Amino acid sequence: MILGAAISTGALGVATLMLAQRHLELAAFAPLAQLWTIWAVLAAGLTFSFQQWAAVHNVGRRSLLPGGSSTRILGGLLLMGLSILVVTTVFRETFFGSPAMVWPVSAAVLPIGTGFNGVRRGQLARHRQRRGLAAVIAGENGIRLLVTLALVQIDAGPEWFAAALLAGFLVVLGPTGGTSAVTDGPERPGVSTLGAAAMAGFLAHAFMFGSPLLLALAGGEPTEVAALFLVLTGVRLPFLALQAIVPQLAVSLAAASDRGVAIAQVRRSVLLVAVVGTAGAVFGGLLLGDVIIGSIFDIRGVVADTTYGLLAGASVLAACALIATVALVVEGRSARIMVAWAVPAASAAVVTAGGVIEEPTPLATWLFVAHASVVALTLVPPLNRRDDGPPSRTHAVPSPRDQ
Repeated sequence: MILGAAISTGALGVATLMLAQRHLELAAFAPLAQLWTIWAVLAAGLTFSFQQWAAVHNVGRRSLLPGGSSTRILGGLLLMGLSILVVTTVFRETFFGSPAMVWPVSAAVLPIGTGFNGVRRGQLARHRQRRGLAAVIAGENGIRLLVTLALVQIDAGPEWFAAALLAGFLVVLGPTGGTSAVTDGPERPGVSTLGAAAMAGFLAHAFMFGSPLLLALAGGEPTEVAALFLVLTGVRLPFLALQAIVPQLAVSLAAASDRGVAIAQVRRSVLLVAVVGTAGAVFGGLLLGDVIIGSIFDIRGVVADTTYGLLAGASVLAACALIATVALVVEGRSARIMVAWAVPAASAAVVTAGGVIEEPTPLATWLFVAHASVVALTLVPPLNRRDDGPPSRTHAVPSPRDQ
């Protein structure tokens, strides 16, 4: 049910973007594509992490409001939103190619919406409300599609389509119901749990799906930025399904009777997929990328076949990096996570500032190499089990069927 909802929301999101892009055309669609890119990067870290946090610890939407047990988390979200507002306002011509303030203001709302959305999902998972959780997952992009349809009907301008993205956060409203499936421990809701999960979700997605931002910063043309976003929307569908599965994987690893054996099995599977799956994805992208994705989004011939192949391979490697990173989080090896992701983080600054990735194909090449390095570093077994600290266990872990 949850997996089906994740796939459905991916399809609804693609339909929303297709409709908006065809109505606005590529150049006018570019700022909206950037706004969705910012949301995708934030959702990767915040929705994922807040969901896990609220599922394991007794926190809810009211806990984040003034007077709640976790008010300081709301302060962090507000500070993040303010930072995004300042940066995107100053550089709005670079990021959005538009002087309109609607884009920076909308971007500033995204951290709060994604955070509360994650808490809402975690609450429903904690209370075994699987139908409610599925409705929230699918409903987020369902609402966006309905609003977009209405905007197309009234022939609205580009700025109005930002409202469709924000409208999806209406799913945070509504009752939870049911009884908590997790026994509360004596400790206060752990911010460290939230931080570790956020690190895993954000780092595993940011470079892949935030790459249109890098292309814009490196000097790419607005049409190329928009086209890259649309291609990544196509390869993002498997990640939406993966987001529904990964929390269950994390719970299974954390609750395994022999955690070391379970994690070793996952690493062997990841290595196999990284080698065989990546080769197949590159070949499929070369042959079918322009035919399928190009036709769906009406961008045939805009993106090179080589770019499709490299992006397809990079998407498989990024998925492998996500799973391997989650395994490291379960082991409590935050230092290894930082070392593994320092490679793309450092190289991203260099290639962007140097203009090396100002075209889609060099950018796709960098993404492929960067994610391959992350996979290699995250799969290397620890030389000393104490090098990053001992594996940690939560006092109460929800079963996979509760996620």
